[in-house]
Amino acid sequence: MDSGEDGGGGGEPEVIAKASVLGGFTENTEIRALISSLPVVHENIVTLESAIERFLVIMDRYQEQPHLLDPHLEWMLNLLLELIRSEQSPPLLVHLGFKFLYIISKVRGYKIFMQLFPHEVADVQPVLDLLCRQDPKDPETWETRYMLLLWLSMTCLIPFDLSRLDGHLTSDPSQTREPIMDRILAIAKSYLVVSDKSRDAASVLVSKFVTRPDVKLKRLGDFLDWSLTTISQASDQTMGGTVILDGALQSLYRINVAPEQTKHLKTRKVPIGRIPHVDEVQMNCSDRIQHVFPLLSIGRMTGRLPKELADEVVGSVLDCFSFQETDNAWHGGCLALAELGRRGLLVPSRLPDGRMVYDEKRGACSVGSNVRDAACYVCWAFARAYEPTELKPFVTQIACALVITAVFDRNINCCRAASGTFPYGIDIVVAADYFAVGNLNNCYLAISVYIASFPEYTRPMIDHLVAMKINHWDGVIRQLATKALHNLTPQAPDYMATTVMPQLLPIALGIDLHSRHGAILASAEISHALYKLANQNNRYCNLTSQPANHSIAALYTVSQVSFNRTRYIRLPCVYQILSGLQQSCSQREVCFTEARRDAAKAMGSSDSVVCEGNVSAVYRALLDCMTDYTLDSRGDVGAWVREAAMTSLMEMTLCVVGTAPQLLSPDLVNGMMCRLAQQSAEKIDRYRAHAGSVFVRLLHSNNPAVPHIPHREELLLLAIFPTEGAESLNWNAPSQAFPHITQLLRLPQYHTLLGLTVSVGGLTESTVRFSSQSLFDHLMLIQQDTAALGQFSDALLRVFRDNLRNDRVSIPFLKMLDQMLARFCVVLLSLCKEEIKKSKYTRKLRSAIAVFCGLIQFQGEVRKKVLSPLPCGDGLIRKTTASQVYEMLLTYDDVIDPDVMDDVMTSLSDTNWEEDVATVRTHRNQLCDWLGVQKPQPRCFPLPAKP
Repeated sequence: MDSGEDGGGGGEPEVIAKASVLGGFTENTEIRALISSLPVVHENIVTLESAIERFLVIMDRYQEQPHLLDPHLEWMLNLLLELIRSEQSPPLLVHLGFKFLYIISKVRGYKIFMQLFPHEVADVQPVLDLLCRQDPKDPETWETRYMLLLWLSMTCLIPFDLSRLDGHLTSDPSQTREPIMDRILAIAKSYLVVSDKSRDAASVLVSKFVTRPDVKLKRLGDFLDWSLTTISQASDQTMGGTVILDGALQSLYRINVAPEQTKHLKTRKVPIGRIPHVDEVQMNCSDRIQHVFPLLSIGRMTGRLPKELADEVVGSVLDCFSFQETDNAWHGGCLALAELGRRGLLVPSRLPDGRMVYDEKRGACSVGSNVRDAACYVCWAFARAYEPTELKPFVTQIACALVITAVFDRNINCCRAASGTFPYGIDIVVAADYFAVGNLNNCYLAISVYIASFPEYTRPMIDHLVAMKINHWDGVIRQLATKALHNLTPQAPDYMATTVMPQLLPIALGIDLHSRHGAILASAEISHALYKLANQNNRYCNLTSQPANHSIAALYTVSQVSFNRTRYIRLPCVYQILSGLQQSCSQREVCFTEARRDAAKAMGSSDSVVCEGNVSAVYRALLDCMTDYTLDSRGDVGAWVREAAMTSLMEMTLCVVGTAPQLLSPDLVNGMMCRLAQQSAEKIDRYRAHAGSVFVRLLHSNNPAVPHIPHREELLLLAIFPTEGAESLNWNAPSQAFPHITQLLRLPQYHTLLGLTVSVGGLTESTVRFSSQSLFDHLMLIQQDTAALGQFSDALLRVFRDNLRNDRVSIPFLKMLDQMLARFCVVLLSLCKEEIKKSKYTRKLRSAIAVFCGLIQFQGEVRKKVLSPLPCGDGLIRKTTASQVYEMLLTYDDVIDPDVMDDVMTSLSDTNWEEDVATVRTHRNQLCDWLGVQKPQPRCFPLPAKP
C-alpha cells in the first residue's frame, strides 16, 4: 500500500491522508498468479483455503474504493470464465471459479459486474444448461448458482424473440420440446423460493426476463398468478414461508419499478381474481421491513385495484400498527401509508395519529425516530393528495400532531420533518423555523409558549407533555417537559389546576420510577406557576386537597412556594410536608443523596412555619445532615448535603432571629455553631470555606444578633475572628484558614479537633502542611499549661474513641498521631541529650540509653539522631549500650541494611566493650560505618601559648 504524502506534520491531516492512500489496483500481478494457480491448488485443501483467503484479503482492501477495480475486471472475468468453460476442468474447479467471481461482484457490486458477462445468442443455451445441472439444495455451491443466475439475466437481454432459439433444442421430433422461455421461467421460479442468496439473483432474472416484449405478452399473467398464489398460500409464521414471501415480493417489486412494465400495466387489465390477497402482501411486508421496496410498491399495486379491495389493503396496513410489532414494522407501515396517501388511496377518516409519538426504549437508547419521521412524511403526503375540503375535518388533529412533534420531539430530524404549514402557519413557521427547532431547550421553553398562545394547540400540547414526556426514559426530557408545563400554565391555569394536577398526584405515588419523578417535578413546576399567577392576580388557589406524599422532599419548588407563602397552601399540609422533609433527611442510602440535599434546601425556607413545637426537630434534622459523609463512585457526595444543611441553617437562623428569637435555645445554637466549627476545619476547600463563611456571618450578625453563641459575650470568639478582618479572610486558602481554626482548640465547646484531624491526616499536601503546622504551633503554646494539655488530651482520646472503625476519621487520626509522636520524640530526644550531657551518673546514663533504644522505632529524623550518640566513656556504660542495641536490633529488624546485619550483631556480641577506649574506638567507628551514621570526631584543645 502506498504510504501517501506527508500530512503536513499534524496528527489530523496525516490521518485524513491515510484514509485514501489507495491510488490503484496494485495487486494485479498477484491476482493473475492466484487465478492461474487454481487448477493446481484446488486439489489440496490446505493450498486451496490459503488461495481463497489471500484473494479475500486483497479484494476486501478495495471495499471503500471499488472503482479502482474497473480497469481490471474484464481480464479477471475472462481468466475465470476460461477455467469454467474448459472441458478439462473438474466440478470442484468450476465451483471455485464461480466463488472467485462472486467475491469480485461482492466488492464491485453485482449491477456493474454482471454487465461484463458474455451475452451473445450462443451463450444462452450453455448457461441455461449449466444452471439446470446445479443442485439448489447444495449449501457449498450457492455462489455458482448466484453467478449463473446473474449471467442468465444478462443473456436474456438479446434483441431476438426467444422462440427463435427453440429450434435448436433437439432434432428428434419424437421428443417433447420445452421452449426456452418456459425453461427460464421455471428456473427463476424455483430459485425464488430457496433460502440462500440465489433468491436475490433470481428476482433480478425475473425483472429482466418478464419485461421482454415477447415474454410479458405470453407469460406475465401466468407469472402474476403464480406469485399471488404463492403469497396467499405461504405462512409468515414459519421460516420457509417467510423465505417464499420474500422471493415473491422481491420479484413483484422489481417488475413493478421497471419503466417498460409500468407502461404495460397501465394498458393491460389484470383480472381481480389474480390479486385476492394483496393486503396480506403488505402485512407480511410490514413484518420484514428490511426489504423496503415491496412496501413502496404497495401504492402502485393498490392503485390498480377496485375501491373495495383497495380499502381492504389499507385496513390490513393499519391493523399492523400494534405494539407487539417491531419499530421496523411501524416504519414500513408508515412508508406504505405514505405511498397510499400520495396516490389518494387512503380514506381521510383513516389518517394516522399515534405514529408520531412512537418511542420505545432499547437498553440505553430508544428506537422510533424513523417511525415518527415516516409519520410526518405521511401527513405531508396527505396534504398534497387531497383537496382542502376533504381534509378540513382533520386539519386540527393533524396540525396538533405535527406541531407537537416539531416542538417536543427528542430527535432533531423529526422536529425538522414536522415543521411546516399549519393553521396560523406563517406565524408558527417564523417562530419554529428549520434552525430554531434544532435547539431542544429553545423548543421546550420558548417556542412552545408562543405556539400555545393559539387556542387550538394549548391543551393538546399540555396533554402530550403529561402523557408522553414527563414519564420519558431520558431524564433531560423529563426536566424540560416539566419546565415547559411551568411556562404553559399561564395559558390554561384552570385546566392545569382542575384537570392536570389531579392526574399527576396518583402518578407521583406509582411504582414506575420515571413516571414518579416526572410527576413530582411537574407538580412542583405547575404549583409554582399557579402560585406566581395567583400572586399577580391576588387570588387564592387550593391545590392540596389530597394527602401529601412522603417523597415530597423532591418538590423543592413547591416547598419554596408553600413555606414562603403560607396563604397559598394550607398550614396542616405544610406541616405534613415539613415532616416528610425531615424523614427524607434521615435516609442515609447512597441513592438518596440528591433527595437529602434537596430536602435540606427546602427546609431552609420553612422559617414561616417554624414554631415552638417543631423548631427542635427541624434543627435536629439539619444538624444531622451535617454529619452526612456518604461516599460513592463520585466521591464525597455527602458534602452536597452538608453544604445545603449549612446554608439552610444560616437562612433559617437569621430569619428566626428577626421574627421570634425566643425559639432558639442555647442547646440548638451551641450544636449549630459547634458543627459549623467542625466543618470549617475539614479538608475540602470548598466546603471548609462555606462553613467558615456561615460561621463568621452568624457570629457577626448584629441586626439582631444571634443569641447564645458560646464565648461570644466574653469576646473570645471576636478576638479570633475580628470584625474588621472577617471579609478579607480567605477560607479557601489553608495558609490563612487553619491558623484561625486551631485557636478554637482553646474553647472546649467547639469540636474543632475532629475536623482538624481529617485535615492533618489527609492527602492534599498544602492542607496537610498548614493544618499540621498550625496544630503543632498550638501545642507549643500550651505545653506549659497543664489544664490546656489535659483538655487537648481528653479531646484527642474522645475523637479516637467515638470513631473507632470509622475509616474516614480513624485513618487520618493515626496519621496525625504518627506526626505528633514524631514531633514529640524529637523534642524528647533533645531534652534527653541535654540531660545526660557531661553526666557521669551511671543510673541516669543507663536510663537514657533505654529511652534512646525505645525511640529507635520512630523512622526518619528521630532514628538518625538516636543512633548518633554512641558513648565511649565508662566501660560498663559501653557494655550496657551494646547489649541494649543488640536487643533493639533483634526487635526492630528494619533499622539497618540486612546485608550488614550479621556483621553488626557479631561485633556487638563478640567485642569486649570494657577494654580501653583506644581499642574499642575502632569497633565503634566500624559500627558507625555499618549503621550509616557520622563518626564522632575527637575534640581538639588549643595548645598553650609560648612564653
